[in-house]
Amino acid sequence: MTTTYLETRYVDRAKLNQLLQALFGQSYTVVASGDTISVEASRELTEIAIPNPYKNFKINFSHEQHLHHLRGKLHHARSILANTMNTFRIIAEHESAVAQEQSLCPVVHHEFQRELRNLSREVDNYLDTSQKFLCMADDLKSMYDNILTFHGQEIQHDTSLKLAQLAQADAAGNRDMAVLADLTHKDSRSMRIATAIAMFYLPVNLVISFFSTTLVWYGTAVDATENDSSRIQVRSEVWIATVAAIVLASSTACWSWWWNWKEQKKPDKKASQEATDP
Repeated sequence: MTTTYLETRYVDRAKLNQLLQALFGQSYTVVASGDTISVEASRELTEIAIPNPYKNFKINFSHEQHLHHLRGKLHHARSILANTMNTFRIIAEHESAVAQEQSLCPVVHHEFQRELRNLSREVDNYLDTSQKFLCMADDLKSMYDNILTFHGQEIQHDTSLKLAQLAQADAAGNRDMAVLADLTHKDSRSMRIATAIAMFYLPVNLVISFFSTTLVWYGTAVDATENDSSRIQVRSEVWIATVAAIVLASSTACWSWWWNWKEQKKPDKKASQEATDP
């Protein structure tokens, strides 16, 4: 049994138990003490065995490019070694022919052939090693491709989650805007009711205010026939109030029109200024 120590702050106990059950069944023990968790199982848990986000593997396209460069060097080395093996075979055949024609010493001939065979075996071992490296490079390339593919899927998943959150926030904003629109509609309806009430009472107030001034009074008048009669009398200076009211109303209307024209010209000035700025 092998014990693996993990930091508590980086481990989710529920996911850890699921992983351990999937890997070892029931043949494991977990002991939590302070900031560490010790896992005793048939083999050690590696960083790869713990499910991590694929971005934690720190694999990018530069690793694949470097691996491709190494595979190219291995293929080049294999071609050199294969040519060296052919050269050794040709040298051995040529040496055998020379030994037969020139009647070389058998000891020298066998010693030379033995050296060639040793060199050939070494080169053959190098060929086997390069082939193993090539197989390992193919496995690494497959693993890199899978990691990059899954990392891309993780990025797409995170992006879709963020888009969903933005959509939810946008929906909440639309609901708030709908509530504000409803409240604005209610306020406008209240203002319409208040305006209607004011329009009803304004003429009454105007008439009552006019008859409550000192320009109009109700009293007794004596005419030429000396017949007493009660009637409403209006002072001759009432025209001053009438002219003042007309001038004030005209001034208010002109000032309102000028203010509205000034406010309407502001966006046009701003747009022309933005158009002239480089």
